[in-house]
Amino acid sequence: MRTAINFTVDCILLGLLAGVVWTGLVIRYVLPPGFRGCYGWTLWGLSRHDYGTIHYGLSVLLVLLSGIHLGLHWRWFCATINSWVRYRGKSLLAAGIVLLLVLCVASVFFLDKLVRKPNARPSVGTTEAWELK
Repeated sequence: MRTAINFTVDCILLGLLAGVVWTGLVIRYVLPPGFRGCYGWTLWGLSRHDYGTIHYGLSVLLVLLSGIHLGLHWRWFCATINSWVRYRGKSLLAAGIVLLLVLCVASVFFLDKLVRKPNARPSVGTTEAWELK
């Protein structure tokens, strides 16, 4: 019974991952952002924003099902972590935790650069920089 559940969860995860990749490619390459040429384009009756909504929904389901997948393999996960700590020492685990914390803190500073301020001028190379007022 447990094997059948694992197989079902893995198959659904594969389908969700394929859906997230496909919708991401459609959003990026088939219906790219911009005001020239692509404005109002649809693919199979769905706009870029519709595909974005689908992409988001599939991503949320993928994360939730990944948590279930981790829960189903929790004993293996714990045994693997314990073997790493036992054979490679606690310094490797500590280094991994420190690296994770540094990446989390650094991402806060980089997100500030990525988020555009309401009154900021558009950067060169964006489609907004070419709009005629």
